[in-house]
Amino acid sequence: MAWTTPETAVAGEVLTAAWLNTNLRDNAEYLKDTQSSVFIKSQSFSSAASVAVTDAFSASYSAYEIVFTSISGSTAAGLTAQMRSGASTESSSNYRIQQLATTSTTVTAVRQAASSGWNLFGLYSNLNSGASFIRVFSPFEAQRTSYINYSMYQGGAQIETYQSVGDLATSTSYDGLTLTPNSGTISGSISIYGLR
Repeated sequence: MAWTTPETAVAGEVLTAAWLNTNLRDNAEYLKDTQSSVFIKSQSFSSAASVAVTDAFSASYSAYEIVFTSISGSTAAGLTAQMRSGASTESSSNYRIQQLATTSTTVTAVRQAASSGWNLFGLYSNLNSGASFIRVFSPFEAQRTSYINYSMYQGGAQIETYQSVGDLATSTSYDGLTLTPNSGTISGSISIYGLR
């Protein structure tokens, strides 16, 4: 459905169903279809040793954004994501990661060519504020899945940022992911959006 430049109605003109459908309904549908992101689901968790996020990816979208809100750990640890297909978590060593982390004035780069998951960011039990989003590309398509992550956390007086990219060198269709802290438990929530 394409955008139609609305006609200007004049005083006394009879507005027909065809006129209203073209100038109001069709244009409203066009605008609805051009939204850049569509809410898929949200999921909250508390003191979880791992979180299975199911029914998140489908053939409807080839790119997704995952937004983390108020996520914290029971201990200071990293958070790892692994893709899922049904009830099966992909734990092979086919994950590749390139990461840049900053803490205070220290910058650290990490490359992992054969990992069993994507190391996303650090967790803190004294988390004051933070923001994180991950864009995942082609998870449901039977081809290589890739991601981009950007995170910022303030734990006490310390601020850390994580930027990472990576892929999963398999040709499996995935419909979800598993989040696991490197130690302890995690609490928080995530929201997933399909990107147009």
